[in-house]
Amino acid sequence: MKIKIAGYRVLFIISFILLGFVSIQATLQSKEATRYQSLSSKIVDLSSMKMVKWAMLLEKNPHTIAWLLVNGTSISTPVVQGPEPTFYLTHNFWGDRALEGCPFLEEGRGSDRGVQVIFGHHLAFSHQAFSDLALCWKQAQFNRLGKLLWSTPRLGTRYFY
Repeated sequence: MKIKIAGYRVLFIISFILLGFVSIQATLQSKEATRYQSLSSKIVDLSSMKMVKWAMLLEKNPHTIAWLLVNGTSISTPVVQGPEPTFYLTHNFWGDRALEGCPFLEEGRGSDRGVQVIFGHHLAFSHQAFSDLALCWKQAQFNRLGKLLWSTPRLGTRYFY
């Protein structure tokens, strides 16, 4: 009987620790999402959907090479290309270590080329990075997406439908 009670206690403690970890991760991801939303509101003029304030953006992070916005989603984010191929997989836009990372361009690709491969995370607790695209393999979900805005310092803003 004592062994059974001890087993329940261990299970309870493990569950409590896991619940705490998940709660902390959700809180951190929420704070990170707020930082990105604040950045987006300062950098992109959503009324015209054309104006990206490049001087301000590049001052915050010189590795920024593009801005990506997808209508119908919460995606409005800088795209970076770091000093190392996967640096931004584990670091946010501001260079801090972060589970969420920051969307980054495939190594060796310029932001003004035709086809781009952008890496980012799908995060279960927030709509950061590319979480809003998780179900777009379904045609109906894909059809709900709006136009995509891709803006670079050199070529300006382009739209894709």
